[in-house]
Amino acid sequence: MNKGKIAFAKPVSAAKIALMIVATIALPPSHISTITKLTINILNHYIKFNVK
Repeated sequence: MNKGKIAFAKPVSAAKIALMIVATIALPPSHISTITKLTINILNHYIKFNVK
């Protein structure tokens, strides 16, 4: 569990930062919150799947 979370955390944070930068440059503010919500939903789904 812990090894998986640590291995997963680094690429996710990098991807999140990249997404945030791209979203900030490319999209209006209303879309940034949508992308953030989608990212959080995907992460939550992934975490729940691993915990099972």
